[in-house]
Amino acid sequence: MPGRRTPLGAWPLVAANLGARGYHCRKRRSTALESDQTAVTPQAGRFLSSPPLTILGMEAGFEAGIRQLRRRRPLEVISLKLPSGAELRVPTEAEILRIKCYLIVNRNRTRDYLDVAALADHLGITRAQEVVGQIGDYYGELTSTDGAVSTVLADRLFRCEPVDRKAIATLSRFKGLDVKWADWGNVATVCRELAKGVLR
Repeated sequence: MPGRRTPLGAWPLVAANLGARGYHCRKRRSTALESDQTAVTPQAGRFLSSPPLTILGMEAGFEAGIRQLRRRRPLEVISLKLPSGAELRVPTEAEILRIKCYLIVNRNRTRDYLDVAALADHLGITRAQEVVGQIGDYYGELTSTDGAVSTVLADRLFRCEPVDRKAIATLSRFKGLDVKWADWGNVATVCRELAKGVLR
C-alpha cells in the first residue's frame, strides 16, 4: 500500500538510477519506484523530497535514505594532520570554491557570494577562473529547462543578485567579516571576474 516503507534492498533499479542524471525534475520518476506497490511515492507526499531527491526506506530496522548525487566526480580532498596526531580529510581549496559556486546556483544567497568572492581572492583570480571554468565537469545539468550549471553560474555571478538582497545592507554587521567584503561592490567585482572564467 502507498505510504509504507520498503527495505532499500528492494529497489535495485532505483539505486542504479540515482546518479547525477537520475532525477531531473519532479515529473520524472523511477519506473522501479513507481512499479513497487509498497514504495513511498511522491503522491504519498511525506518521504520524498524535491530534487535532489532523497528516497527513504528501512534498512536493517533503521530509517535510511539514498540521496541523489549532484556531482559527476567525487569530492577532491586532502588529509590534514591535527595536533592530536589524528588526520582530518577536508575538501581542497579548489573543491571548496566549486561547492560554494554550486550553492550560488542552488540557493543564490548573499553569504554564498561572499564566500565565493573571498575564496577567489584567496586563490587568486586567475586560479579561481580556472577552477570555475571546469565546473561543468563536476556538476551535471540542473533540469531539462535550466540547462548546464556553468550557464546558470555565469549568469548569477555576473548579475550578483542574491534572493536575500536585504542582507546586503547588513554586511557591516556580519560577524568576523573582513571590511573589504562589507562593500558589496567589491564582492560583485570579484564575482564578475569569475563569470568570465566560466564562459571561457
